[in-house]
Amino acid sequence: MAKDETIIRCSALPAYMDCNRRAAAKLFQEEIEAAGYEVRQLAASVGSALGTSAHYGIEVVLTNKIYNGQLGSVEDACNAAVDKFSEEITDGVIWDDTTPSLNAAIVQLRRQVQAYMPMAALLDPKAVEISLSADVGDGFTLAGHIDILEHNGAIRDEKYGAREGQFWLQLGGYALLAKSAGHEVNSLNVDWIPRVGKTKHQPPVTTTTYPLQQSQTDAYQVIQRIKMDVQQFRKDPDRLYQSFPANPMSMLCSDKYCPAHGTEFCNAWKYQAAKPKEEDFPV
Repeated sequence: MAKDETIIRCSALPAYMDCNRRAAAKLFQEEIEAAGYEVRQLAASVGSALGTSAHYGIEVVLTNKIYNGQLGSVEDACNAAVDKFSEEITDGVIWDDTTPSLNAAIVQLRRQVQAYMPMAALLDPKAVEISLSADVGDGFTLAGHIDILEHNGAIRDEKYGAREGQFWLQLGGYALLAKSAGHEVNSLNVDWIPRVGKTKHQPPVTTTTYPLQQSQTDAYQVIQRIKMDVQQFRKDPDRLYQSFPANPMSMLCSDKYCPAHGTEFCNAWKYQAAKPKEEDFPV
């Protein structure tokens, strides 16, 4: 990968279509700051730390299955996940209403890993947690990290969030990368293992299968849009709405989720109704 190439990450494709500017602030932070803007560094969230940790627990047992022919134990997966979580929160973490404490996090993490183990036992993994990249022209590189690639050509992505999202663009990007690396791809699947409060019953895994061809086509179109937007930004960094349009209607338009919120790189968040003051209503 050339040093001067611009990286487009598959995981950013869905977010880019929700708000171009928020996604750009994460994807291209160094270039944006070099142009004279300052974007915020977001604190690590407990949801992200839990997702990373659960992924690692499943990676450990599936790797064992690849090399030894047997899935590791539930306890192996849970212990690996908990150890990883401890590493992830070393520098601090932002708790939320679903996971307000360390105790709740450990309970939820173990339950989510346990919930995925029956699915893991059915899989026939060819590779897990593989990093791929491909040249997409004009100095841009598409990069992605595929959770599971099966021998039957199935790509699987594990999601451990509190809410189920739509990820066909991300999976479409993975398909493009896998095919460019010579892998057979026959299906795109997202396995969602919901994160719920520790007093609630852990729901089972649900799987969403996305249409292969449509997902690849849509991902390709978003990649081209990103390339065009970055090139426009480089021509005229001052005209942000011609390069990275903002979407203040996004559910993630807040200082908690957006590094551009409250900065000169974006003022769209300001366009909200002001609360009336007493002097506005003279007696």
